[in-house]
Amino acid sequence: MSGNVFNATACCDKCAKWILQIAEKKDLTITLHHSMRFGKEPYEIRILNTGVVVHNQQEWIDNVFSLLEYNELAEADNVMKRSAKF
Repeated sequence: MSGNVFNATACCDKCAKWILQIAEKKDLTITLHHSMRFGKEPYEIRILNTGVVVHNQQEWIDNVFSLLEYNELAEADNVMKRSAKF
């Protein structure tokens, strides 16, 4: 179902191989709220939040933690801005 976004957060890491297999055949867009383990074999995943393409688990982890760090800093900045308005 092209054009749909699937929430894969509830999937366990065992789903990762199926996600990669489906994505080999057609474009697949998922959301994740955890760092899924996609395995040791090379793969290609584009992180839509940043546009970065990762090719293995280490690149995936590095980019996910970088994104989490950015989001935490942005949220802290928003809290500080909201606090400053009061």
